[in-house]
Amino acid sequence: MDSLYRQIFRFGVTGFINTIIDYGLFNMLVYITGIHEGWRIGLINMLAVGLAATNSYLMNRNWTFISDQQRSEQPVLKFVIASTLGMLINSLVVTGVSYLSPWMHVSVYLVLNGGKILGACFSSTWNFVLYRYWVFKPIVLKYINEDVFPPIIAGVVTIIIPAYNESARLPKRLRRLAESVINRYPVEILVIDDGSNDDTFNLCQRIADDFPFIRCLKHNNNMGKGAAVHTGIVRSQGEYVVFVDADETFTLEHIEQIIAALHSGSDVAIAVRHNTIEQRIAGESRLRRLMGKSFNILVQAILLPGFHDTQCGLKGFKRKAAQQIFIRQKLNGFAFDVEILALARSLNLEIVQVAVQAIECTGSRVNRLISPLQMAWDLLRIRLNLELGHYGLIQIKEPILVEENSSKITTQHHDNLRSSINN
Repeated sequence: MDSLYRQIFRFGVTGFINTIIDYGLFNMLVYITGIHEGWRIGLINMLAVGLAATNSYLMNRNWTFISDQQRSEQPVLKFVIASTLGMLINSLVVTGVSYLSPWMHVSVYLVLNGGKILGACFSSTWNFVLYRYWVFKPIVLKYINEDVFPPIIAGVVTIIIPAYNESARLPKRLRRLAESVINRYPVEILVIDDGSNDDTFNLCQRIADDFPFIRCLKHNNNMGKGAAVHTGIVRSQGEYVVFVDADETFTLEHIEQIIAALHSGSDVAIAVRHNTIEQRIAGESRLRRLMGKSFNILVQAILLPGFHDTQCGLKGFKRKAAQQIFIRQKLNGFAFDVEILALARSLNLEIVQVAVQAIECTGSRVNRLISPLQMAWDLLRIRLNLELGHYGLIQIKEPILVEENSSKITTQHHDNLRSSINN
């Protein structure tokens, strides 16, 4: 009930400000135009109420009905519908009262403003009910409880490898990574097959049979790299989570640079490719370098000034930070990297950029004509979603750190993890 009273008070303050805007513009237009009755006075009233409604949306969205949960996905459309009906109610009352002015021996301005007060009583009641229970009604974010996120195993690093038709490159890369990391630190490796139509999943599963800390998951259909990473985040168990491309552009040493940055206290660590001023990575073609630089200019101009390589396929997160970010993720294509960084910044998480010396690998699936257009459109979508509050930027519950064995990692492997941590 306290929430209801608080919302009523804030709605009243917002209404007072809107009234000043509404009545001020209405009386000014009546004075300038000399219109005192009929349908034209209704139009003047609609204009005044419309300006007040714009202010109403901004204040009610960001102050009156602000919630600890994500709000409706379409607040603007719902607000327009509710407010238009409210303005119609208001203007019908004002129009009806205006026809009474010739029979009333008082100032026409007094009659019209009396009509506006009466209309405001009806429309405000209508607006409050619809704003509270429909327009700004909170909804629960997906993946927000611990039942969906597995418990965290303290000290463990989860390495997520999204893959699509990687039967030629990934098996060798996966085995080499598993053999290198097994005695270095506690780890689980998740391979997310994004609906491959080759033998990627089966080949990786054979390797997983030799290494109990490897798990292979598969999407029934190709959904995009962003969706594959999202699946890995939701199924991860490590205190630290890193996703890396399926090719060998980034080595174990690169991954350990990201892990070191997370151990140092950063919430998010992203690799930034560099070689010389002219090239980000060794062996990179001029066309790909030009496309990368052009896209980064757009990214910095629209969303992330100061971020020099948002598309690098090596990023790491503390588990809590990853949860806060990925429950809000909407994009599944290549621009999802930009989205998760924009969300991380909006959540005031600490982000560090780690320079890495990488080597270009062949096999990129970026369409040189279609992908840049799609990614540019996605940047605008991200900007719009941020401005309209579609991400529900809140904090979620603290995840639980556990010391006991998880069903997803074998007892023997867990003992190895504990031993590694203690040593």
